[in-house]
Amino acid sequence: MRLSRNGATLVATAQRFPSAYTFGEPSPGAIVVLGDSTALGVGADRYEETLAYRVASEVASRRAVRRVVNLGVSGARTRDVVRDQLPRLPDGPIDFALVSVTANDATHGTSPSDLRDDLVAIFKALEARGVKRAVVTNTPNFRGTPALPWPVDVVFAGRARDLASTVAWVAARFPFVRVADLNGRGTLKPDEYASDGFHPNAEGYRRWTRLVVGVIH
Repeated sequence: MRLSRNGATLVATAQRFPSAYTFGEPSPGAIVVLGDSTALGVGADRYEETLAYRVASEVASRRAVRRVVNLGVSGARTRDVVRDQLPRLPDGPIDFALVSVTANDATHGTSPSDLRDDLVAIFKALEARGVKRAVVTNTPNFRGTPALPWPVDVVFAGRARDLASTVAWVAARFPFVRVADLNGRGTLKPDEYASDGFHPNAEGYRRWTRLVVGVIH
């Protein structure tokens, strides 16, 4: 299976990307990234091609916030963000947060109610830290994913649709959070997948970046 053959190599590449960096001189505030392999940037060859870097670059140019802390972990589910990543939020003010997670919740069968509770915990934690702006990506649409045989892609796509609805429901209750619609508008083209046929490549992350940037307020 292409996913298992190439996935480990792509993860190893992404794990070498810097988890903290600045655009020019450091600033008091920070841009924080939470989530799974898409937050980490699995599928990109260079960290400058990742969703996190591209979104952070846009935020930095708009907000004059230049310090980035990426806490994403490949394979993370939403409950892992609550348990492992929230306690590692950096000290000091956080100006913007990108939450890119829920794909592994779909593939592992997380229930909408459990996802709801975990997302509420994430957004409440960010709110308590004074975060004024955040974007959460909803669950990607797995239909037609090259690494997933039929009908697995159909099953995962159904779960993803349900979880995407949950993401929207929770985000609507936190005025500082916006949703980037990967499920409805971020379906990747065949040439936008990495070599594992599962994660986005540089062009796939470019597509997703446009969706995230389009809802930043």
